[in-house]
Amino acid sequence: MAESAEMDETIVWTRDCLRRHRVRLLDNMNDVTVRQVLDRLIERMSDEERERILCDGQVGVTTNDRIRNLLDTLPTKGQRTIDAFKRALWDCECQFLVNEIDQIERQRAN
Repeated sequence: MAESAEMDETIVWTRDCLRRHRVRLLDNMNDVTVRQVLDRLIERMSDEERERILCDGQVGVTTNDRIRNLLDTLPTKGQRTIDAFKRALWDCECQFLVNEIDQIERQRAN
């Protein structure tokens, strides 16, 4: 699928969408992406939430643990934060992932 130059804002990701695509997000994000996304969500996350997501300094914490922490936190922050997460992924060079999830969600709606 060709990458779109603009993010499709007509496809709204919800908490259920995040749940449906949890494995896809886990498989396609990395530690750098998590940190870049958190940088873009800085006004929507408290320092405590950021620390809980990153678990910096804790032994045995994996990148997937950080991604799970982020995905678990997003729904508690409300729809605007989920919208901001989608935009942050797009801005962090994850357009392929956003487009893939949007395409699946578009097909589910039809």
